[in-house]
Amino acid sequence: MKLPTYRNLASLVKGLAAVAVVASAVLAATSAKADDIPSTVSSNKFIAALRGGVYLNQNAHVRGQEGNIAGFGGLAYTLETKPFVDRLSIAVDYITTSKNGNTERLIPVMLEYQSYQGVQNHVRPYVIFGAGLMNAKIVDASKGVDGTGSIFAAMAGYGIDLASQMFVEARYTLVPELMTENTSGPSLMVGIRF
Repeated sequence: MKLPTYRNLASLVKGLAAVAVVASAVLAATSAKADDIPSTVSSNKFIAALRGGVYLNQNAHVRGQEGNIAGFGGLAYTLETKPFVDRLSIAVDYITTSKNGNTERLIPVMLEYQSYQGVQNHVRPYVIFGAGLMNAKIVDASKGVDGTGSIFAAMAGYGIDLASQMFVEARYTLVPELMTENTSGPSLMVGIRF
């Protein structure tokens, strides 16, 4: 097993600092109150969510070797919630892509914090931040990489809870270089809370 490299540790720290600044500003501006929520919007009572979507690796070399878009699916379980204000969850996703014998399999396990931003036209927008561990299996014949490793990862995103239990979300996951591969990138997902 090859251990992860931290060549881009400085850029990871800068990225995390930027995420922290944005998170602080958004959380300070949050003004969702239960009194302002129309009854047509589903409550925050749901304890789990199933989700799926697409993940685009930002690294052009990785996209060329392992495929442009990776599909993924996942599950989030709510640990604590304040109705219509915020939600703290633990989540695990499975992201995979393969092309010409090259493979990328990512399994992030993250603690995620959602902060709702009020209600607009019967939907509830929210910002989401998270951090945790990313486990990866990477096979890249052009670089002689074939290994498994784990590394710290963080993400930030924006989503919308619809009037039903459905939600849509866009996020960016920041991961330092792992086994000579940069696996950071944006994703788009849809899901259902239950």
